[in-house]
Amino acid sequence: VTIIHGDGSEGYPEEAPYDRIVATAAAPFVPDPLKDQLRSGGIMVIPVGNIGFYQTLLRVTRKDIGYIVEDLGGVVFVPLVGKHGHKID
Repeated sequence: VTIIHGDGSEGYPEEAPYDRIVATAAAPFVPDPLKDQLRSGGIMVIPVGNIGFYQTLLRVTRKDIGYIVEDLGGVVFVPLVGKHGHKID
């Protein structure tokens, strides 16, 4: 088991690229660092939306040129905080 302490909104570029990324906290938008760390053909599942309200679960698939983003439905997760996440005082 390896424990990594850091800003989850920035991912973990040291081991990128990834085939799969699963975020278990809601971001205000899909963070660019996480998208950038996907391998071509890689898939990320991430909830996106407001804190404590309706969010959308997205499936983001990286292609050679761009991304395909699919809406998987409504969800409510805790907020993703950090440089590319929600700003909480």
